[in-house]
Amino acid sequence: MSDAVVVALVGLASTIVSILLTARVNTKVNRVGRDAAAARIQVENNHETNMREEGDDRHAENSSKLDTIIRDLSRLRTAWGGSGSVPTTTPIRYTTSN
Repeated sequence: MSDAVVVALVGLASTIVSILLTARVNTKVNRVGRDAAAARIQVENNHETNMREEGDDRHAENSSKLDTIIRDLSRLRTAWGGSGSVPTTTPIRYTTSN
């Protein structure tokens, strides 16, 4: 085989490998793009509030409500002759009377 034929075959092989690698990379990039688009649809809000900010606001609101409930429970315990503190390890048992 002459040197010209070997050079041509090496060039052809390089071209084929390059084409195959490019096609494989493009397939993976397209798949990543589709997955990213699907994820965006799942987390995107359909209103003007940012999802994280809305979650933070709700957390602050719930935290404030829980603080109010704990304070009210302490007052009730004090009014009923208890110590007033609400221990986190002691469950509160509720009973109903008819």
